[in-house]
Order: sequence, then C-alpha cells, then structure tokens
Amino acid sequence: MVLPPWEEAVEIAERSPFADIDTLNDMMQIYLPFIGSLPRYQQLADRIDAVVEMRRGKTARAEQGRERAMIHATHNQFVAAIDQLQRAKEGWFQAATMYGSVLAMLQLSDFYSRLWLPLAARYYAAAALKYAIAAKDEELRPLIGRAAVEISATYLMAGEGLSFIYSVGRAAQIHIGHATDGEDLEQHTEFAARLAETAKVYALLRHLLPENLQQIEAALDGWPIDSAYANSLRTLASRPPWASVSRSEIEERLAEDIGQGLTYDLGPEIRYRWNALGISWTIRAASSTRSVAEWIGAAFQIAIVDLADEDLAILPSSVESKSLRPASLRLNWRRCRTTCRCATASLSPTPSHSETKQALLLCFSRKSSAMHRHCPAETS
Repeated sequence: MVLPPWEEAVEIAERSPFADIDTLNDMMQIYLPFIGSLPRYQQLADRIDAVVEMRRGKTARAEQGRERAMIHATHNQFVAAIDQLQRAKEGWFQAATMYGSVLAMLQLSDFYSRLWLPLAARYYAAAALKYAIAAKDEELRPLIGRAAVEISATYLMAGEGLSFIYSVGRAAQIHIGHATDGEDLEQHTEFAARLAETAKVYALLRHLLPENLQQIEAALDGWPIDSAYANSLRTLASRPPWASVSRSEIEERLAEDIGQGLTYDLGPEIRYRWNALGISWTIRAASSTRSVAEWIGAAFQIAIVDLADEDLAILPSSVESKSLRPASLRLNWRRCRTTCRCATASLSPTPSHSETKQALLLCFSRKSSAMHRHCPAETS
C-alpha cells in the first residue's frame, strides 16, 4: 500500500470545499490495520482530521479518532488504539463535549487493562469517575457506575486482593445507585463478573492468610450495600472448589489468572509489578507512601505506552523503583548490558506525564554518550 495518491487527494480536499473528505477517510480506515504503523500515515490522518475540523468542528474530528481507535482495538493493536483515543479525548475536551471525553477515558482504561497496565487503567477510570460526577449530567449517570466497576477491576489485576474486596463494595454502591436496573446481573455483566471474582478472592485470601482473617472479614462486612450480597459471596466461597483448595492450587490459579499474588497491599510495604517493553518493572514503597507509589506507577505505565514506538535501546532487564521517603522515589535497575550506565534517577512525588516520559527517554536512548551527561542520575 502506497500513500502518495491519498496524499494528493488530501491536498485537493485542503484546497477545495467540494472534495469529499469523508469518502477518503472511510477508504483509509479499511486499510488502517495494515498502514496505521507507517510513519507517514499519522501525518496524513492529521491532515484529514484538520479538514474535517474546519468543515464540521472539533467534535467530528474527535469522533474520527475514536473510530480509528476502535478499529485498532478490534485487531488487538492497543498501543495504536491508545494513541488515537488520546487524540479523540483532547478533541472532545476542547469541544467541551463531556460525554465523549468521559467515554474516551473509560475506553483508555480498558485498553491499558488489556495491555496489563493496571495503574494506568486505574488513573483513567478514576478520572472518568471524577468528571462524570462533577458534570451533574443525567446522560453521564450510567458512566459513573461503569467507571467505579472499572476502578475495582484494576486492584485485582495489580495483586491487591484486600483492596479489591473493599473497592468492589464501594463500586457496587455507586453502580446500583446510578445504573438503570443496577442489580440486574444479566444486564450488567461486568458488575456480575466483579462479584464472582470477589467470592474467589475472598476464598483464596482466607486460605493464603489465615492470620489476617479479621481484616478479610472486615473488608466484606464493610460493604455499604445490602448485607445479602456479602452473605451470598460467603456462601459461594464455602462451596467447592474453593472450600478445599490447597495452597499449591491457589498459586497455580493465580499464576494463570493474573500472573502474580494477591497480597501486595498487605503488610508494611506496597508492591506493584508488571512487564512492558521487554522489562520487568517493580515499585516498592512503604504503605504510608502508597498514593505516591501509585501515582508514579501510573505515570510510568502511561509513558511506557507512549514510548512503545520510539527507537530506544532497551538496555535494562528489570527496573525497580523504591520509595525512600514521602518526598522522593528512587529508580534503580539491573543492567543486562554495560552500554547504559544510568543507575538511579529521582522524580518528584507527583511527576507530570511529560517529566516521566523524558526521564525514561534520557535513560533508554541510544544517544547515551551525549544524553547521559545531562541525565538526572547517578552513575556507577
């Protein structure tokens, strides 16, 4: 597939208001899964979007970005889908279209979840919940419940079992209070899935951590909804296969389902672990600095996706970030080659998206000899 003929067609559309830009865009979307990764494609798409915006406004431009994102997602191209949806979200914000903006945030949360980046997914789901509530718009009521359910799912994915139980209870209250027929589990399948997962997590934690039984029971007892829900989940957890499952079976099931444990939010230290860009990432922090670690993790996960198409030398085999005190978070990694000599880098407690991305670029860039002299890092 070659782009020059389409580039010529866009040039005509830019000059003539009678040129059919919509047909050209539709034709490009047919081939999007195959040409979307070409460097010149995005430049061409931006030009088409500019023509659409000039003729029909920012909302129409944002909708085109969302359509492209969904096409990419259908073909499991989630990095490209996130890029297009970020553009759509910005367009809806500029056009003051809150429904589209919140919907884009929820879809971004879903895409990050599919890439197994739960902190980034939580960030966008929480943003969707915040803006949907603040808008005080009846049209957004169903999205409020959906956002709450999305947030709860990220705790299970991140291995935060006890927090997951707490969050599902809160999500259930919000969902039932805002969704139409919110207690209809056949209609609201995602909500039903969270309840089923809660029964499983509750049963597994009881087997894994009998010494924390009081905390586990308190998490379920604290649900701010009808106690019949908690009682039903306890009954379900007491039946096979959960009633007699062994520790080895639990570990095997967890490895298959989420690839890690369920106890990362228990004890004096919080841990977040994920794999991306061929690197194993770990964040460790004192429980008292959990919100800082969560923010840093979300910023890293968002930046990682942005850097997925960059020409980087991915030198470290693993990255570990450890909080030394509430005011700082220190980044350390083991090297699989000796080319990169950055050993540590400090970030502010709540780094911006651009700051985090720049820190990663500085440390992973192939232009190491020039850039490492200015890298905010110690050298070993």
